[in-house]
Amino acid sequence: MGTEALLSSIPAKAMPPLGWFPQMDKVLHVGMFGLGGCLFCMALRGSVSWAWPGVMLLTIVVISAYGWIDELHQLSTPGRSGADVFDWLADTTGGILAAFFIWIVYGFYQSRRSREAR
Repeated sequence: MGTEALLSSIPAKAMPPLGWFPQMDKVLHVGMFGLGGCLFCMALRGSVSWAWPGVMLLTIVVISAYGWIDELHQLSTPGRSGADVFDWLADTTGGILAAFFIWIVYGFYQSRRSREAR
């Protein structure tokens, strides 16, 4: 998430155009926080013995909280909107998608491993 913090510190005038449609920034928020959520979820799953619901819930809460902290941070960045609820919702959506994606991938991997063990 260090890259995300660095990108949030870039003043609006120095930002390149974000894409070919008006809400491209929301897609980028979902993607960036989704990637961070995947990494967090995998690290958490590998380090605790919790059941999946706990791992997924903590992933979503941490990514969502980090998204809100990032929005507050952008209030001090020249030309950035900051405290944008829709950006925060996109961040949280990225965390939700990441948690479910990792759950599905791990489930597929475990299912495949059990079939191969037979």
